[in-house]
Amino acid sequence: MEKNFPHGKKGLLIANNIRHERTGWHAQIAVVLDNTPLESDNFNIERAEERTRLARRSFEQISAIEGDGITLTLWTSEQIRKDLLQFTHWIRVRYEETQNKIESDDMEPIRGIRWLLSPYIFGGGATTMFAPPKHGKSTVAMAMAISLATGSEHLWQVEETIPVLWVNLERPDDSVKLRARQLASALGVKGDYGMEFLHRRGHTLNTVGPGIARWVLENPGGMVFLDSISRVGMGKLVEDSTANMFADTMHRVAPSGWVGIGHTSKANDSAMFGTVMFQAGADIEVRLRSQAKKEELGIKLEIASSNHTSKVASMTLAFEYEGDALISARRADEGEFGDIVAVSASNMTRNEKVWEAMKALGSGTATEIAEFTQIHVSDVSKMLRESANSPNGDFAYDGPPSNKKYGIRYKG
Repeated sequence: MEKNFPHGKKGLLIANNIRHERTGWHAQIAVVLDNTPLESDNFNIERAEERTRLARRSFEQISAIEGDGITLTLWTSEQIRKDLLQFTHWIRVRYEETQNKIESDDMEPIRGIRWLLSPYIFGGGATTMFAPPKHGKSTVAMAMAISLATGSEHLWQVEETIPVLWVNLERPDDSVKLRARQLASALGVKGDYGMEFLHRRGHTLNTVGPGIARWVLENPGGMVFLDSISRVGMGKLVEDSTANMFADTMHRVAPSGWVGIGHTSKANDSAMFGTVMFQAGADIEVRLRSQAKKEELGIKLEIASSNHTSKVASMTLAFEYEGDALISARRADEGEFGDIVAVSASNMTRNEKVWEAMKALGSGTATEIAEFTQIHVSDVSKMLRESANSPNGDFAYDGPPSNKKYGIRYKG
């Protein structure tokens, strides 16, 4: 809203981050005189006392501007209050007109889903990725981000390069940049790796939301990566209202698409910690499982839930470290990291059970190993076959493959 005064000055009322919350309409309202911001506040714009308070504080700032006596007589505290009432009413009406437009299908050709990094990320979609702490979530997500920003197809097929913003709410700035540089090198990217960062460790999503929205407006089609959902500061993660508020906010500030990193609980590593509404708010959920082996970390990506692709889609990545430094990344064979499986009630993985069986029996068929471990024979057969067919697997054929016997692979 703009007001032009006879003596050449201009008053402006500016609204950002307009949203409807449980208690009513909220927005960030700024009162500006020429190029000088007088006051601003983020409040319920339907509350008269909030508008009156903002008007009074703004008028006090006008009073402090030397030689501005003319404006004082034209834009009084009462006049600013009236302008704010008119402006906030216009916001509600205009928002209703533009945001709740009812239309029919015009039957014109549509592009459909625009896969960016299939089957995990698509344009305008919401992806959540979860695993226990220290299991490679940020590493995998950042590898995806760099791949999208640069077009690197070292790990995935990338359909097109797009702007990427990494929102860091968890880690020190330098540690995030160091990881990004190491990952870029591991992905074959030299020099600038294309990502931009919003480093706001210790801040909440409500604080950084306007910054994300501004970046998306300046970078059409850009993808936002949020690290992490556990740090958004919107309430208890086990409450539906928190999950709904989080998803609504991300959909609003990042309509071109976003990826959020979540954690699991100690009691259940098969689902993201929090209410099921986090799952409802995402188009695709990706579960990560990992296994450390010598200088490598194997990470398996599984589609936990999706409205747009097969739930059985999975792949395994291997990240090699030299000390604390990440030096390479590659796609791994499915049988290469045998421990990446669900933990049984006895807290022993299937791979550990098969190892114990092999040590006891020396070698055996899938049926013999299944009887020893009490694991279903089809699962044992698949696990042993994949491991034997991988040059880096833990188990190998004992004799010709036609004998269908397996043993431990001893690596020199």
